Amino acid sequence: MNLIFPVSKKDGRLPVISDGWHMRSSGKFHYGVDIMFKRLPNEPIQKPWSTKNYIIFPNTAILAAHDGIVKTAERIGTGGFVHLVGSGVETQYMHLVDIMVKPGQHVKAGTVLGTPGDNPKDSGDPAHLHFELYVNGDRVDPAPFLKNARYITKMILGLGLLVIGGLGVYLLVNKGFKW
Repeated sequence: MNLIFPVSKKDGRLPVISDGWHMRSSGKFHYGVDIMFKRLPNEPIQKPWSTKNYIIFPNTAILAAHDGIVKTAERIGTGGFVHLVGSGVETQYMHLVDIMVKPGQHVKAGTVLGTPGDNPKDSGDPAHLHFELYVNGDRVDPAPFLKNARYITKMILGLGLLVIGGLGVYLLVNKGFKW
């Protein structure tokens, strides 16, 4: 299975898994992975965007990890939520502040789904992307599948999207974010 890493590179920095698939000390299992960037020593700690070790940027593009159809795109108790289905694979993207897709929309891998935001249900957790993967209906640890995922750079600039790729830089503007 070929996946795109679901968080865009930022200023040449690669996003990392900041919390993995494991049993938490609270006794609740953490299904999926949380994704942020390593915080540089000179970057200030600012809630809700950073912790001692990790940071995420408000305009970071959250990307579709694979081709599919948007099953759900809505605000729920944990913030913005997108559920993408395609080719026996389902992915879920949680804690979005902006959602840029609509249910029923066909998307390609790398399509911007939204931007990260705070989790209104959490008490003090920093903003991040929570990413879950289902294969043939079974929830699985996404980390092994993300190890070899391709990274893409996309930056959201107002109502435009800057795409940086191997062939150059393109600025795409679409006021409705219907890619």
